[in-house]
Amino acid sequence: MLNDIVFTQNRILTVWVRYYVIIFHKEEGYEMETIVSIIILIIVMIVVYKLSTLNATSVSSPRKTCDSGDAEDLTKYYQKACDGGDALGCGLLGLLYFGGQVVKRDYSLAAKYFQKACDGGDALGCFGLGYLYVIGQGVKRDYSLAAKYYQKACDGGNAEGYTGLGYLYANGKGVKRDYSLAAKYYQKACDGGDALGCNALGLLYLESQGVKRDYSLAAKYFQKACDGGDAEGCRNLGVSYANGLGVNQDYSLAAKYFQKACDGGDALGCRNLRLLKKHHF
Repeated sequence: MLNDIVFTQNRILTVWVRYYVIIFHKEEGYEMETIVSIIILIIVMIVVYKLSTLNATSVSSPRKTCDSGDAEDLTKYYQKACDGGDALGCGLLGLLYFGGQVVKRDYSLAAKYFQKACDGGDALGCFGLGYLYVIGQGVKRDYSLAAKYYQKACDGGNAEGYTGLGYLYANGKGVKRDYSLAAKYYQKACDGGDALGCNALGLLYLESQGVKRDYSLAAKYFQKACDGGDAEGCRNLGVSYANGLGVNQDYSLAAKYFQKACDGGDALGCRNLRLLKKHHF
């Protein structure tokens, strides 16, 4: 085995329905400012992907606003949609206040609009509110309430909510630590298309937490995570190939996946790639 190339999970990555804001959790700390450029990009994706789904009676000519690129008008349209009872409009307005790129960041307003969105049945709003309770921004940190809103997000069809619940159960935050339940929720997240849930599930199979150790299944879920765009999943798949865990040892494939992880912004993927090239190429 390569002693210096190891599996790690030093953060839980939460994706806002795969179109929204990406946030890195580092155990008890939270790194947000390091990915401002990603937030800006994904805010643009919100406009392109989601404006057309707003209730046509809630917002007049949303496409015109999207094309104009006028941030102030965009906020006004979301506000109008929210005031008109459109839960999705409230959720997107909350997202803008959370991201702080289109309007001044205001976690309290983000929490307010996520709450309105969630109360109106929007799963994104429930997920956003749960996340704010995890990080203690705009609301007092409360893992029990985070679990409540993550569950509501799940009930509304939000796969990332399952990843959030899995994280809480795996770490005993707001709920009693239960790796079996964590595995259950990560499985649901992965089945629902959340790459981060796939990676987390793979790590449970690797560490024999809540499930029987199975390196082949660990590699399978790392592959799904990587294919879904999770850089950490690519790195962990590279480690599987480097050490021959659940797959045939293959340094070329290990290098391929370390490169994908590195290209995806994973610093440990870059480090592993350098170590692999130093010792085996």
